[in-house]
Amino acid sequence: MTVDDDPVRNVLAALSYYLGKHPPEHLADLEKLHHYRPGEAPRAYRTRVLKVIGAGQRAAALLTLGRSLRERADEAGIALLIRGDTGWPGHADLGQVPCLWVRGNPNLHAALIRSVTVTGSRAASDDGRMLAAEVGLGLGNAGLTVVTGLSAGVDAAVAAAAFDSTTPPVLVHPGGLDQPAGLTLRNLADRAASMSALISPFPPGCDRISRRWDYRSVLLGMLSAATVVIEASSTPQGLLTARAATESGRLVCAAPGPVRSGLWSGCHQLIADGAAQLVTGPSAVLDALHGAAQRGNPAAVAAFSGLDTEAAPGIRPAPAEPTP
Repeated sequence: MTVDDDPVRNVLAALSYYLGKHPPEHLADLEKLHHYRPGEAPRAYRTRVLKVIGAGQRAAALLTLGRSLRERADEAGIALLIRGDTGWPGHADLGQVPCLWVRGNPNLHAALIRSVTVTGSRAASDDGRMLAAEVGLGLGNAGLTVVTGLSAGVDAAVAAAAFDSTTPPVLVHPGGLDQPAGLTLRNLADRAASMSALISPFPPGCDRISRRWDYRSVLLGMLSAATVVIEASSTPQGLLTARAATESGRLVCAAPGPVRSGLWSGCHQLIADGAAQLVTGPSAVLDALHGAAQRGNPAAVAAFSGLDTEAAPGIRPAPAEPTP
């Protein structure tokens, strides 16, 4: 397929190259170049982006870089999704994300409108992986799309289990979608691309550097109606996803673990601070989501609507209208 010369797509593709890294001086106002204003119509957004970019050397450089990235993506079977496209997850809090790169089904709105993020430590224990698998399978069978990272530990365990459910998961990559990964992660990535979607905010060619890992963790908290943290440390990096979910007005849940294990200290901190609701399995997560919907949380109302409550025993039907 030939890549068109749409200037907005080229500019947004180029701006995604600088996410998770220090931009050059001439792009110090990076966020202002693409930041979305709530309620802004797609056409108005396109017009404003082009106006802010302007003309001159900076605009020319961005247009050239963006087209190059799009051509590389096209060769690798990777689609570019921008605001206004069919499938853009408009329900998610993605005001600071210029675009998403997708392998698989680009209709992310349909996949993510009823979704829950489940994430945790890459250095997971057996208990953490077992609970992650239980949660991933249970939520998927209830009709929720599990969103998790393409990474080892808790995320890999929840992804593998969710693939065995009736609703395949969506995986978020911490680098370019053409970047190599270990055998287990590569298999998960390929399954996501064929059954659902593998997505990234970063264009092809981007390595998985630490700042991009952090950006990916923040994105995980913004995509779904709720975030479930399983086995996470109390370091700032360990709680990035929970913090992003809270700031986006999403429900946050955390699973408790052994009190002497540092791997679970972040979960314990979230629960103790009242920043997360304690959950011990998929039914508890669904109950928490139901409660958030009853309280009128818009993301929870949308996510809980239409769930297969028969596949999740003990869960009551969603309320017809949010309770004030």
